[in-house]
Amino acid sequence: AVIGIPGSTPLKYNLGGYATSLVTPMSDEQQTLIDASVTRNENAQTIMTFTKIMREPGEIEIVLGNNLFLWAHGSGIDLAYHGDNMASFSLDLGNSQNNLPASVSLTEEEEEAAEEAEEAAEEAAEAAEEAADDAQDAAEDAAEEAEEAAEEAQEAAEEAEE
Repeated sequence: AVIGIPGSTPLKYNLGGYATSLVTPMSDEQQTLIDASVTRNENAQTIMTFTKIMREPGEIEIVLGNNLFLWAHGSGIDLAYHGDNMASFSLDLGNSQNNLPASVSLTEEEEEAAEEAEEAAEEAAEAAEEAADDAQDAAEDAAEEAEEAAEEAQEAAEEAEE
C-alpha cells in the first residue's frame, strides 16, 4: 500500500492488520516511489501524487491491461483506520479511455470534524500559552517574595547581632 500523510513523503507500507501499529513502512530498499508528494489545497483536500514501478519483487504487479486499485482515507490528517471511506476502481493501462475518479473528497461531516479539530488545537495552543504566561508571572512573583523575605531575614540577623 502507498500511504501519504500531509507534511511527509508518501511511502510504501505493509498492511499487517486494522490497528495502526500493524501498518509499517516497507524497508528502505523497497521505497522506490518516484516524485512522491502529499499536499493540502485551499479546500483542505489532501492530494497525493507518485510514480510506482510496475513490477517489483514481493509486490503485486501492475500490468499492461486491467488492474484493480483500492483507495481509502481517514477522517483527519493522521494515520488512522479509514472505516467506510474506501472503494476500488479498475484501471486498464492498455486503454486510453479510462474512467478514473477525479478526486476523493471528504464528506461535509468529515470536513466539519476536521475544522472542529483544527479549532480545538488552536484553542489548546492559546490556553497553553496563557498557562505558560501565568506560570511565568507566578514564578516572578515568587522570586520577588523570596527576595523580600531574604532581605528581611538579613535585616533581622543584623539586628540580632547588635
